[in-house]
Amino acid sequence: MAWRAMLTLFLGRDPARVTPRIAIGLAKMMGHHDDGYSMRMAPENVRAYVRHEVLSFAAEEIAKLLSYIGDGGFERPSTGYSLMPVLGARADCLAVFAAIRDDAAFEAETRRLAGYLVELDAQEPFRFWHAGAID
Repeated sequence: MAWRAMLTLFLGRDPARVTPRIAIGLAKMMGHHDDGYSMRMAPENVRAYVRHEVLSFAAEEIAKLLSYIGDGGFERPSTGYSLMPVLGARADCLAVFAAIRDDAAFEAETRRLAGYLVELDAQEPFRFWHAGAID
């Protein structure tokens, strides 16, 4: 399955060696409100597989996703905005962001972005993304 190969690439390589398009593809499979058709085009068993894998991402994989956030931050139409369905998919996403923020093993910029998402939770726009978070 092509998605298995893409997930293997994403999980096994340094972010600099993986195109951000794979991460954006993951967001589409999770369901992005700006892209209502991509998810429906994939067979349900493929969507279920990708969702299962994304929901099992550890802090390291979430940090890898954060490394793709560029100067546009989380504003529309940035990469960060595109990744919100993946970043906010887990019911415990805020705890994961806080763990990244507080762990000196992660790069400073990644930690700053994770902290920003924790702070952003107090505002309505981010709550939209994790209101339907999956346990």
